[in-house]
Amino acid sequence: MNLIYIYFDKIDPYAKTELSGYLEFMTAKRLVVMNNLNELMSMSSSQEVIIFVNKLTHGATCFCQYERLNMKVIDVVDDLATSCSALRRIINLRQPVSCIFETISRVINSSHHRTACQLCHVLSELTPEEKMLIKIIREGKHTTEEMATEMGIGNKIISKHKRKIMGKVNIDNSIAFYNWVINMESFKFSGISG
Repeated sequence: MNLIYIYFDKIDPYAKTELSGYLEFMTAKRLVVMNNLNELMSMSSSQEVIIFVNKLTHGATCFCQYERLNMKVIDVVDDLATSCSALRRIINLRQPVSCIFETISRVINSSHHRTACQLCHVLSELTPEEKMLIKIIREGKHTTEEMATEMGIGNKIISKHKRKIMGKVNIDNSIAFYNWVINMESFKFSGISG
């Protein structure tokens, strides 16, 4: 097929334009831009799909249901610390364009597609208390006092659980943590419900 389906999640419009142009040039295939991930459900298993997601969305989205596809998920970051990496499938918008494009080329040309779901991996590592904390936050209780009262434990223990979850998800501030929990897909297993 001469089509590549592509999805950009919360990516800068200028970056979308540049990445799209490069992908069309590099692959000599026509890009079909998807509006949402639900469009993946109707695709054949041989269809080539490239998804560019930001770190928080990737950590809050389950890709297990799409593992039958020839799908490549590339994390897009915009910070001063992260370097581009084909092995980890990360591009950094602050790196030189040549570095970004080389990384994308290596990811696309690799014979392996990502089958491990970052969200499922993180959720499998959570303790029952950490899962309960996520459930409480998703129910709208955002202050430490509300969470502590709901769980029947002290404020310091809540903070400890929160920091442990943040470490597992690789998030370093509370605002990003709350955004991750709120954006997380709804799950109804192991004590987490949305």
